[in-house]
Parts: sequence; structure tokens; C-alpha cells
Amino acid sequence: MASTAMNENSERALPSHVIVRGTPRFSANQLRTLQALTGQPMDRVMNDPASVVQAFAWFELRREGFDPSWDEAGDMPIEFAEDMPDPSSPDSATP
Repeated sequence: MASTAMNENSERALPSHVIVRGTPRFSANQLRTLQALTGQPMDRVMNDPASVVQAFAWFELRREGFDPSWDEAGDMPIEFAEDMPDPSSPDSATP
């Protein structure tokens, strides 16, 4: 089912920006795909601040069902926002 969403969104225009909420999450396979896409070892990508922002944009666009190129991810404005607490979580109750 995820591949269907990816195909549907990959034909649409990319959004004007992406919002990364909370701590960015990605899988080992996504890291491998990103490494193949960039042609660089992940330590080099993750030690360059611009590449880190570009990677976060790429991960978020993929999460939203798009299939951006590395260059498209590099052109994407990115906003970091705190994750909204889950109101049903016992940790979110105020003392």
C-alpha cells in the first residue's frame, strides 16, 4: 500500500516546504538508499550540516509519499517543530 501512495504523490508537485516534527526517524534501509543516492558514505553525509538538512528533507518527503531526487531535497525549505504531546498519554498530564 505504501508503494501506491508513493506512486500517486510522486506525480504531484512537491510541497513548498516540509516540517520535521520531533526527532527525525528513519530506517537502516532508508539510510542505505540515501547512501546509494548520494554516492557518499553516511558518515560524510551526516558530518556536513547542509547534507544533514537535505537528508531530513528527503526523509520527510519520502514519509509523505513523494519520491524526490537528492537535488530536489536540497532545494526544499525545511522547518523543525516540536512534536505535539499526545493528550491521551499519561506523561502529558500536568501536575
